Amino acid sequence: MGSGLLHHHFVNWQALRAETVHAFVHSEITDLEQRLSCLPADLLVETFVDWMTKDDEHKHWNLWLNAIVEGRQDTALEEVMKSAYARWHECIATHLFRVSEARGLKTFQSEAAAWRLSALIDGLAGILVTRTWGLTLNEAKKLMTAQFEMELGYRQLKSEALPES
Repeated sequence: MGSGLLHHHFVNWQALRAETVHAFVHSEITDLEQRLSCLPADLLVETFVDWMTKDDEHKHWNLWLNAIVEGRQDTALEEVMKSAYARWHECIATHLFRVSEARGLKTFQSEAAAWRLSALIDGLAGILVTRTWGLTLNEAKKLMTAQFEMELGYRQLKSEALPES
């Protein structure tokens, strides 16, 4: 594709980047939503965590975190990430609600739980992407699973905790 065609469809580099990031992050969220929508509630947590930890090179998390940071100087990219984050939060809250309903939890606050889980996931992503601490993908998976279960009323046994480092 020549640069003329790119300029015909996109006003500038920022518009092209924003559209590319939008297409990628929304397709990823759609993929997860489709995977989870057809599953029984008892498989949602495990499937979600497996999906989040499938990429050993953290390419998806790297793009997500970079787009958030770069969006601070690029309003088009910032808008893309705001809409992606809203959709991501809704996806987590919806599936948490399904699990809580299946477990008979009457006063479950899926919106608040989704924020806590999202904050944990973003924090783990930052640690894994920057390699600032010796956290493995398997340890991140255990932490996500434990947080899901704590949100859903299950308290982790000491034997299930991560080994002290």
